[in-house]
Amino acid sequence: MKKISEDLKLKIIAEYKTSNISVHLLELKYNVSRPTILDILRKAEQYEQGIKRWKLRLKDKETNKFNIIFKNYDLLNQVKCEYEKFTNIKVIAQKYFLKVEIVNQILFEHFKFYKRTSGETWHLQHPSKQKTNFRKKFRNYVSDVEIEKIIDSYKNSGDSYKTIAIKMGISKRTVCAILKQNHILRNNKSSRMLNKRIKESNQINEIIQNLSLCDKIVYDYTEKVLHHIFIAKTYSLKRIIVRKILERLGIKIRTAKETQHLKLHKALKTKFGPIKLYEYNGQRFQGSYEIRFAAWLTSKKMKFRTHGNIEFFKYVDNNNVKHTYFPDFYVEDWNTYIDTKGYVREKDLLKHKLVSEQNPTFNFKIFAKDELIEPLKIFGTKIQTAKELQKYEVKTLVQYSDNAIPVAGVETGKLI
Repeated sequence: MKKISEDLKLKIIAEYKTSNISVHLLELKYNVSRPTILDILRKAEQYEQGIKRWKLRLKDKETNKFNIIFKNYDLLNQVKCEYEKFTNIKVIAQKYFLKVEIVNQILFEHFKFYKRTSGETWHLQHPSKQKTNFRKKFRNYVSDVEIEKIIDSYKNSGDSYKTIAIKMGISKRTVCAILKQNHILRNNKSSRMLNKRIKESNQINEIIQNLSLCDKIVYDYTEKVLHHIFIAKTYSLKRIIVRKILERLGIKIRTAKETQHLKLHKALKTKFGPIKLYEYNGQRFQGSYEIRFAAWLTSKKMKFRTHGNIEFFKYVDNNNVKHTYFPDFYVEDWNTYIDTKGYVREKDLLKHKLVSEQNPTFNFKIFAKDELIEPLKIFGTKIQTAKELQKYEVKTLVQYSDNAIPVAGVETGKLI
C-alpha cells in the first residue's frame, strides 16, 4: 500500500466531509487507490456519515422529482385519462417514462382511484367477453333455506363443496359462489384437513354413543390386551379412530412392545404375576433370584424342591382373612422353607411372622439380597450373568402354556 502523508489524509477527510464529492472522484483527484481512501475515511469515521449524506441527497432528488411531476398538471391529467380508459399501470408508466411507484402515487394517493386487479382490467378492456355476476344470478333459483343447508353442511358435516353440490343437485360453481359470498370458502388443503377432522370427530361421537361397540373396544384393549391396530381391523375402523376413542375415554395408548409384554404377563397373571420365567435343569423358576439360588444349591450338591413340589400353608391375617402361603424353596439339608427376596417389605415380614407363628412345627426363612451375595454371583460378573439368564429365559407364550409350572393348592387363582 502506498504511504500517504498526514497532511494529505487530513485534506481527503476535510474535502469528503465538507463537499459532496464521491470516493471515485477523490481517487482520481489525488491519485490514491480506492481501498486506501476507504481505509482513511473509515478510521476517521467519515465513510458511514458520507453514505448517510448520499442517501439523504438521493431522497431529496426523488422528492424534488415528485414535486416537479405533481406540478405538471398536464402530465397528471394524461395519466388519469389513460387509467380511465382501462389501460394497465405498467403500460402507462412505460408510455410516460415514469416509475410504476410514481404512477401508483398519482392514481391512488392523488386522485384516490380504486386499485383494479389485472383480471378486472382485462374484463373492462373486453366488455363483450365479460360474464354476468354469478353471485347475483344464483339467487334466482336457490332458496334461502337451501343456502342455509349448504352453509350448515359445509361448516358442521365436513362435506366438500363438490359433495354438497351432488347432494343438493346443483352445480359446483353455484355452491362455491354461495360459500364465497358468506366468506367461509376454504382453500383445498385446509378444507381437506378440516373435513377429515370433522368426519373423524362425528364418527368418534357416534361410536361413543353406541355403547355396545364402545364397550367391546374398551374390553378388547384392556381385558384381552389386544393392540389398537388389531381392534381397528376387527371392527373395520381406522386406527386413528380407535386411538382417539381410547384417548377420549382416558385410556393410555400402549406401544406394540408394551402390548406384547402385557399380553405375556396377562397369560400368567392368575398364577405367577408380571415376572420373567426361567427353565434350569428341567425346572421352572420365577425371576432371576430364584434361578441363581437354585444354581447355587445345585453347585453345593444340596437337595431341594421348588414350586409345585412344595407344600403350601394356610394362615389368617390380623383382619381374620384367610390366605395361602407358597414358599419358593424347600431345602432338605436345612429342613427349611425359603423365600428369596430382592427387597423385603414390611408386609413380607408380617406375613412370614404370621406363617411361622401359625405353623410352629416348620422352619421358615427369608433370604434377602444381603444374604444372597454368593448365590447371586454364581454365573459370574453382571455381564456374564445377563448372558446366562438370556439362555434360560422362557420367552414365548407357547413355552409358558405347554409346560406351565403347576402350583399346588391354588384355589382362588391368586399367588399370595
